[in-house]
Amino acid sequence: MSCAIVILNYNDLENTLRLYEELKDFSVLTRIYIVDNASTDSSRQTLEEIHDSKCKLIFAKENKGYGAGNNLGFRAAFSEGIDYCFLANPDTRFQEAYFENVLSVFEKEKQAGMVSGRMKDPYGKQATAWPLLNFLKNLLSMGPLSKRVFSSLLFYPKAYLEQKPYVEVDVLHGSSLCISKEAFLKTGGYDEEFFLYEEEKVIGQKLRRAGYKSYLCTICSYLHEDSGSTKKSLKSLVQRQKLRQQSEALYARKYLHANFLQMFFLKAVQAVILGETLLYSLFLSK
Repeated sequence: MSCAIVILNYNDLENTLRLYEELKDFSVLTRIYIVDNASTDSSRQTLEEIHDSKCKLIFAKENKGYGAGNNLGFRAAFSEGIDYCFLANPDTRFQEAYFENVLSVFEKEKQAGMVSGRMKDPYGKQATAWPLLNFLKNLLSMGPLSKRVFSSLLFYPKAYLEQKPYVEVDVLHGSSLCISKEAFLKTGGYDEEFFLYEEEKVIGQKLRRAGYKSYLCTICSYLHEDSGSTKKSLKSLVQRQKLRQQSEALYARKYLHANFLQMFFLKAVQAVILGETLLYSLFLSK
């Protein structure tokens, strides 16, 4: 069983190099693929100074988004005979045992297409896995307040995620996960029409429709430093929210097959949330 990891860099050279240094001596990883997603800083020049037979550098001609960048790495890995490939955002940290535990789930579950361990963030606010939702529940999950009020309808019960060494889930947090070669080739990986956000739901949908299952390995975890990479490239809270809402609308149309009336309500909800985001952003700037 061979496995590799893809690190997608976009103007986050410091974290990318730090993660590479932490991973390069892990014997469980056959290859490390660093994909530079057409960074506008000095990333390319610095990365080209890496001379390591274990590391392969890939430079995207243009930034087509998170999914497209990771797909470049996945395609390279699987074309070179890798069986399983992780991805990791630059702002993540791992112990070597994490990778071994995740890979063990693939050995036990032949229908497994994607596996990840528990994601931990500094504040304990982010979900590590969640169900795929219908249109109404998906709408409720978009609002910060409604997400809290209806959390019991939108997320797995804590007891479910703690009952076994690994459990079947629909969606895994996108900061790190592992996909099999077979599942990637059958599904095509990420939907490159999405530039940023909603990728987790999309790939969860694609895997399920192709007959694969996703699992959360509950006995291992990694640290995710709260979207550090995204915040470096998209500093404006309002800008990030607008981009998120574009992806939300695309997901509703393409994967939930929302009709005209449903899209009208979605746009209305998004307008309210964007207004709240703008007010909050103004409050923070004072």
